[in-house]
Amino acid sequence: DAALDLYNSVATTLLPTPDKFHYHFHMRNLFQHIQGLLYTSASQVCSNTQLPTIWSHEAKRVYGDRLSSDTDEEWLLDVLSDTSR
Repeated sequence: DAALDLYNSVATTLLPTPDKFHYHFHMRNLFQHIQGLLYTSASQVCSNTQLPTIWSHEAKRVYGDRLSSDTDEEWLLDVLSDTSR
């Protein structure tokens, strides 16, 4: 649910503009986020506190790497902290 909520927030809030024409988020971005989690081996997750960290890292990798302004990056970090609670 959290990954889907994050995707919906990103896709509906970060819309393309003339300055940010590359802000097109698709379902494949959601798949990439989940796929990154699935590539994590069980030996890399030693405790329950590491899984949210990995989830957040993958979200930053998939969505955050495409952002071009500091305000959008701050918005993403706020949404990530709200969603991962």
